[in-house]
Amino acid sequence: MGLVRIFGIRHHGPGSSRRLADALADWQPDLLLIELPSDAQPLIDAFDPDELSPPVAMLLYDPKNFNQAAYFPFAEFSPEWQALQYASEHQIPCRAIDLPAGIFFKNKFNSHTWTQHPFRRLAQQTQFADTEQWWDHFIEQQPSTTELFESIDQLMTTLREDSPTSEENRIREEYMVQQIQSAQKENHQKIAVVCGAFHTPALKQHEEKPKKSKNLKSASTEAVWIP
Repeated sequence: MGLVRIFGIRHHGPGSSRRLADALADWQPDLLLIELPSDAQPLIDAFDPDELSPPVAMLLYDPKNFNQAAYFPFAEFSPEWQALQYASEHQIPCRAIDLPAGIFFKNKFNSHTWTQHPFRRLAQQTQFADTEQWWDHFIEQQPSTTELFESIDQLMTTLREDSPTSEENRIREEYMVQQIQSAQKENHQKIAVVCGAFHTPALKQHEEKPKKSKNLKSASTEAVWIP
């Protein structure tokens, strides 16, 4: 069973991007799993950094209903872009493991908001004007790659103890855990998981017994890279 390391990042965070590139170069995984809709896999399989120049975006849509569409942008400093580049340069498999966009197009999930956002509470306690400044100071500018990801893991675990999980996040995280567990059954030695920092505590549950999937409707989707 392959060893799994989870790298919690800030989407479009330059500091996260640099540290992730360092971490992947140091650990040298032989499989990369990324928090992207799994029906975007054809775009990952065809990914060629020589033919794409960020900023670009993945566009997923229902060909029978163009009102149903989702965009996933990438910049040079996006950690996910660095992960895609690493997989391409080192010729290792890379997979999208998040809930398919087609499921979001066909189902409505409860996505409640916090009465007080946990990051906003931290910013206020440390006298920062907003969460962006707090994250940049304490996380993005962290000089140590190892300490950065360990700090993110510990911080998110503490925050989530008092923060209820929405139905949407719960279903997404259960799905991603299942994808990690499936990958572990294959012949991989080191599996790197790149996900938004908030999800790190939940994805560590890949060591637990698999949960039964909920049957959800899904639309067929098509995916393209766009400028």
